[in-house]
Amino acid sequence: MFRWKIFGLLGVLALGGSSAALAADAPSVARPSFPIDGNVRTEGLVFFVPANTRAGAAAVGTAHTFDIAKLVRAGGGQFILGTTKTIVATSRGFLAPPGRPFNAPGATLFDDYVVYALDAAPKGVRLLELDSEPVAPEARVRILGVLTGAGRDQTELFGRVAEVSPSRIEIDLDVGDDLRGWGGAPVLSQDTGRVIGILQAYWPRGTTARVGVPPISAVRAALISPLENGVGRPFNAFEKLVAAAPVEKAAKSSGSASEEAALRSGGHAPVEHGPLIPGAEGGSTRVHVEIDVPSNGSVVGDAPCGLYVAGRALALQGEMRQFDVMSVIDTSHSTIDPTGADINGNGII
Repeated sequence: MFRWKIFGLLGVLALGGSSAALAADAPSVARPSFPIDGNVRTEGLVFFVPANTRAGAAAVGTAHTFDIAKLVRAGGGQFILGTTKTIVATSRGFLAPPGRPFNAPGATLFDDYVVYALDAAPKGVRLLELDSEPVAPEARVRILGVLTGAGRDQTELFGRVAEVSPSRIEIDLDVGDDLRGWGGAPVLSQDTGRVIGILQAYWPRGTTARVGVPPISAVRAALISPLENGVGRPFNAFEKLVAAAPVEKAAKSSGSASEEAALRSGGHAPVEHGPLIPGAEGGSTRVHVEIDVPSNGSVVGDAPCGLYVAGRALALQGEMRQFDVMSVIDTSHSTIDPTGADINGNGII
């Protein structure tokens, strides 16, 4: 009898270890798929986290993946694995009021998130814990996503934290993979294994790349008090809220160059990847220029070797491609004469 009990205990322990291994190997990311404008659109990524709900979990993504005004009229959608296309969860509402796309007037990457209420516990995925501590510069991180052609439902990329601010984390990747369709990917601390932020912006740097990540604190705050005691509210309950929000004006810039390079896929199902910046429908090309050197407000004097200027530029129409920016400065004698108008608004003509 004693020996049988020991055997049974060992059997339970072995089974538990096997289940834990299976859970650890399960993917944590999926692609949201919703009917938008009469077509099923499958774009970006979500990841799954524990939540105080009947489902015991929620899905977290970005507010810019879909047009929020159209998403709240979708009725419901599903989350599918990136390669096998297995449906792992469904949703018909938000667990917290949706955030704002980074390119909305006055919004930033920090505001760009949504928390989906799930109809039931997700199947075949691993839940990720959210980190409560701020990440430090030089910390190692890993990013979970779906890499085209990898043949797996989840791929890991690695990098190092380069800069940290209350509303933004910048990370230098070890390698410069194609990250189209990775918007919404969770960024995890290599030390704790917990989520520190959501991947949203990307810009290449030679053979590698740098990504922009808002801290996860806004999502943590939203999950503390889920709507309707954890039931959530249906998408259409937010139609008035979304309609009242200011919309982006096509002729005005509303973010930095790196923020405008948001990671989102640009195709309809079953195409899951597209250009970083989807092709615009008409309108002129908007060029955003950021000057890093000299710094804003600095006074530049005479220099025998000329003036050094460095920065970044981004064209906001069509597919992402490299281009040159040329600055032309008029140095003719007439430039020393007054303009006859208060050009810079400082009260001096």
